[in-house]
Amino acid sequence: MCKVALVGNPNCGKSTLFNRLTNSHEKVGNRAGVTVDVAIAKIANTSVTLCDLAGCYSLEAFTKEEQLSIEYLFANVKKVIKVVDCTRLERGLKLTNQLLANHFDVMVALTMCDEATKLGLSISEKRLEQQFNIPFVKVQAKTGQGLEKIIEFSRTPYKKPPKPQPDVKEALEKAKVIQPTIKKERADNLLLGKFSFLFLILILFATFFVAVGGLAQSLTNLVFALGDFVKVRFENWLEPHLSYWALSLFSSVLDSIFLVASFTPQITLLFGVLTLLEDTGYMARISFLCDKPLTTLGLSGQSAISLLLACGCAVPSVMSTRTIKNPFEKHSLCTLAPLMPCSAKTLLVGLFASQFKLGWVWVAFYLTSIVAVTLGGKILKGFSPKDNSLFVFEMPPYRTPDFLTVAKLMWQRAFQFVVKAFQIILPAGIVAWTLSSFDLHFRFTDQIDQSILANVGKILEWLFYPLGFGKWQFVASTICGLTAKEAVLSTMQVLGANLGDLTFGGAFSFVCFNLTTIPCLATVATIFKELGFSKALVTILFQFAFSWAFCCLLHLLFQAGAWSLIFIVPLVAWLFWGNIKGNRSCDCLNCNNCKKSSPNV
Repeated sequence: MCKVALVGNPNCGKSTLFNRLTNSHEKVGNRAGVTVDVAIAKIANTSVTLCDLAGCYSLEAFTKEEQLSIEYLFANVKKVIKVVDCTRLERGLKLTNQLLANHFDVMVALTMCDEATKLGLSISEKRLEQQFNIPFVKVQAKTGQGLEKIIEFSRTPYKKPPKPQPDVKEALEKAKVIQPTIKKERADNLLLGKFSFLFLILILFATFFVAVGGLAQSLTNLVFALGDFVKVRFENWLEPHLSYWALSLFSSVLDSIFLVASFTPQITLLFGVLTLLEDTGYMARISFLCDKPLTTLGLSGQSAISLLLACGCAVPSVMSTRTIKNPFEKHSLCTLAPLMPCSAKTLLVGLFASQFKLGWVWVAFYLTSIVAVTLGGKILKGFSPKDNSLFVFEMPPYRTPDFLTVAKLMWQRAFQFVVKAFQIILPAGIVAWTLSSFDLHFRFTDQIDQSILANVGKILEWLFYPLGFGKWQFVASTICGLTAKEAVLSTMQVLGANLGDLTFGGAFSFVCFNLTTIPCLATVATIFKELGFSKALVTILFQFAFSWAFCCLLHLLFQAGAWSLIFIVPLVAWLFWGNIKGNRSCDCLNCNNCKKSSPNV
């Protein structure tokens, strides 16, 4: 069995080529860090094992993901397919030289050939082979061009590589390859100009409208209606055959199943929109636009991707922080990203909106979450060490997305999410039912106020009185929400809790607390894995303390009514004035504006 690695710079087309060769569906995107772990699969119809490594520019690691790729490369691989973007030949071939110097058997796969042709760049594989003494092949994953040669190379035994070229630029000139000057995209004159943030806000709101409203909301309502119909039918059919407690357990299980099914349309559409933004190249522009505002929170533009991913699910958001080399920024991002309203949390927002018949609260809760992230970032920045590291990334060209790949990825990620959700929510629903159906002496009871869960909630009621929801039903629901945020709704259903039992301010505070407090168990486990025990413990404690203080403040402001504006206006001005004032207006590295912040390339 032969093991071959795909190696290349970020955004060169490695994952697309890997998917075509192995018939897999690895995540593809125009940003560094898309492939975080090593993806391994067999080339279709062969016994050759192919691995896709995270993008890197050099064999000297600067991030955790690069270190993982390089360590795996040296420990397991002898043959390498070096994927090189034709429009950036010189930069890609420098890494090829490093691979040859370390005795890897290398074949160069040239991608983006169609874009090179549009730029007027003519490349001859034969001339390049004469200069570098290694095989070159033009590939196009969509059409299958060049794949046979790659498979043939993968099957051949290891061959000692030639000496690397001392000067790549000189070798390219001898091969009569002239690198074009890549001009700034015309679309960037508009999308990255003075009114860029208007376009960004428009795109983000369109994204969330598609994901949590419109079609997604209609599908969610349809699933809820189907769930109620099936539940009633099954309960009527099973009632004569099951005892009261067994029927109650079965009903709880059905509630959990349809709860997962109800938010599947939302998460699927959200992942689809994010994938489209990545494939078109606009996701990198979002990082660029958000760089300056995020520096006021001790973050960089690279963090914008993680914050945006958190709107879908906090688990991949925390995992994506592996690409951030600044330890403090990574720690801060793992703390702040879970404050964003993920797809599971939007169920609570939807419940609030339906209870009080207010459609605008969707925007209100998202803006409140942004305020929470900003305030939390300001607090964390006060503890940050001085760091002069730069955030540098390349701006990929705009590309037409592959809609078939987008559809496959939507299905794959939705399926994975549903499986993970079932593994958490179903047990959590059973646990919530058990705690609410048995008393302290473990005797079955239909008096919920005598249950174990009720007693725990009553003990902790005092802690949540200042937040406006100091009733044991809501306290118990919040506790169960630590397993999975969807469990807040299922527990409320079991306990008969209704947001209408609270004041408007108390209900708003209850939803906001569950949006911003300690995240679900899966996210907590990921945070511990990424940060280590001590830092993760500090993160969890900060999230609880911050969300408690933030929601206590919210409840006080609701009680103050119009007088709260005296406090809100200065607070918002303090939080966002630096972001507005310091908005980046150019992308060079020499002007005074750029020297004061992290430059982008």
